[in-house]
Amino acid sequence: MLKKFSSVLLLQSISLLCGLGKTIILGRQLSEYDFGLYSLLLALIGFTYPISLLGQRNSIVRFCSNFEISTYNFKRYYQHLSLISTLIIALFVFSASLIYQFDLHIIVFLFIATLASAFLEFVPSFLRTQGRIVHSFFLFRGINILTFILSIYFIFQPQITINLVLLFYGSAFFGLGILVYLYGYTKFPAGGNTVPKSIWTNGYLLLGSDLALLMMVSIDKFIIPELISFEALALYFAIISIFKIFDIILQAANFVLLPYIKKLDKNHLFTIALIALTVGIVIYFSYYFLGPWLVHVAFKGKYDAGVSLIPILGLARVFQFFYILPESFITIRSGHLKNLFKLNVMTIIISVVLTAALTAKFGLTGAASSLLIVWIIRFLGASGLIIARKN
Repeated sequence: MLKKFSSVLLLQSISLLCGLGKTIILGRQLSEYDFGLYSLLLALIGFTYPISLLGQRNSIVRFCSNFEISTYNFKRYYQHLSLISTLIIALFVFSASLIYQFDLHIIVFLFIATLASAFLEFVPSFLRTQGRIVHSFFLFRGINILTFILSIYFIFQPQITINLVLLFYGSAFFGLGILVYLYGYTKFPAGGNTVPKSIWTNGYLLLGSDLALLMMVSIDKFIIPELISFEALALYFAIISIFKIFDIILQAANFVLLPYIKKLDKNHLFTIALIALTVGIVIYFSYYFLGPWLVHVAFKGKYDAGVSLIPILGLARVFQFFYILPESFITIRSGHLKNLFKLNVMTIIISVVLTAALTAKFGLTGAASSLLIVWIIRFLGASGLIIARKN
C-alpha cells in the first residue's frame, strides 16, 4: 500500500500543482470580479457533481471490497446512475442560474463541466477497487493537467475575460468527459445478477458524508458573493488556493486508504494516525510562517489583504486532514453508517447557520472561523463514534 500511496502522491502533486499554477495565472490575469465569479463556478461544480452520484462513489468501493463483482450487471447500474446524475445536475444548474442570474454561456459551461466531473470521479472510483490505483488516478486528475496546459496561453495575453476561460475549459471538460464515460462503460462487468439494492441504500447513507463535506467547503463561497461581493470571494479563494500541499496529501491518502482500510490491523492504524498528526503540524507551521510570502509572490501583491486568514484556514485544514482516518474507518469497517449520517446532518445545519451568521458579522474572518469550528466538531464526532463502538 505504501508504494501505491507514493505513486499516487507523486501524481497528485503534479495534478494539484497544475491546479495551483492555473489558479495563479487566472488570479493574475482576470479582474477581481471575474476571478470571484470563476471561484463561485468551481464551488458550484464541486458541490453538485458528488451529490448527483448519490453516494455511489464510496458505496461501490465498499461493495467491491466485500463481494465478487463479476457476476453482477454493473453496466446497467452505470447507465441508471448516469441518467439520474444528469437529471440532478440539470436541476441544480437551473436553480443556480436563478439565484445568481447567470448568462446562457455560463449555464452551458456549468452543466457540461459538472456532468463531466461526475464521470471523472465515479469511473476512477470503480477502477481503483480493481487495483488500478495509478491508472484510475490519471483519469481522475487528467482534467487538472489539461486545463493547466490550456491556461499557458493566457500568460501571453495582456488581459483575459471569464468568457475566454469558460470556452477553453468547457471544451476540455466536454472532450475528456465523453472519453472517460465511454471508457468506463467498457470496464463495468455485465453479469447475470442485478446489482443489489443495498449498494444504493448504503450510497444514500454515505451521501450524508459527502453532503456534509461539500456544505462545509462550499457554503462560504456561496454566501460571500451574496453578503459581501465577488471581489471579496476572489480574495478568499486566492488565500485558500495556497493550501495545495494539504490538498495533495489529503486526496492521495483518501484515494489509497479507503479500499485498503479493511485489511489494516490496530498497529498499522496507530502508525498512520501518528504520521498524520506529525505531518499536519509540520505543514501548518510551514504555512503560518511562509504563507504571507507565498501569497505575495503568487499573485504579485494583488491579494495581500487576505493573509490574516492563513492561520485560521490552515488550522481548519489540519482538522480536515485528521478526519480522514475515522471517516474511512467508519465507511468501510464500522456499523455506524446511520450514526455517521446523523452526525453529517448535524454538521450541515451547523455549517449553514454558523457561516451565514459569522460572515454577516465578521466578513471573511467570520467565514474562515466557521469553517474551522465545523471541522473540529466533525473530527471529534467521528472519533467519538469509533470510541463508542469499541466500548
